[in-house]
Amino acid sequence: MQNMTKEKFVKKRIAAKDITPINQRGVIWVATVGPEVTLDDVLDQDFWSHVAGRTFNGVYNEVTVVWEDNSRVVKLFVRAYDSTTAFVELLDDWEFDKTIEMPKQELFHVLWAGPELKYRIIRKEDGAIIREGVSSKEDAARYITEHMAMVK
Repeated sequence: MQNMTKEKFVKKRIAAKDITPINQRGVIWVATVGPEVTLDDVLDQDFWSHVAGRTFNGVYNEVTVVWEDNSRVVKLFVRAYDSTTAFVELLDDWEFDKTIEMPKQELFHVLWAGPELKYRIIRKEDGAIIREGVSSKEDAARYITEHMAMVK
């Protein structure tokens, strides 16, 4: 007859001392880089050499790298670091295929001023009347476009 041993199944649980708020064990960083920087640059250990020793600390360091034109965002995990080097791993990468151009803020508005004065072009910044007596909104829009071309 075989000797049968009963193995007791024990669930593993994390110890209370091993779970803490991020600000007690590490830091989440945000770095901004220019459009000339590539993903390969960011993943290179030498890229971080001038900041590794004085920036990273604790057991957890995460870096979100944002390109200044908002064309790309990557999330990195710092696996190891010392005073001159940081080894990072890519956690996530978002590359956007087009730049979003915000609509230009209107600098002027056009108001009806009555049958004699007709339309007025008013600068929004200070309320100054730029022109009055314009016969239509279309003429006012044309004047603003021409005026802005001369100012630039």
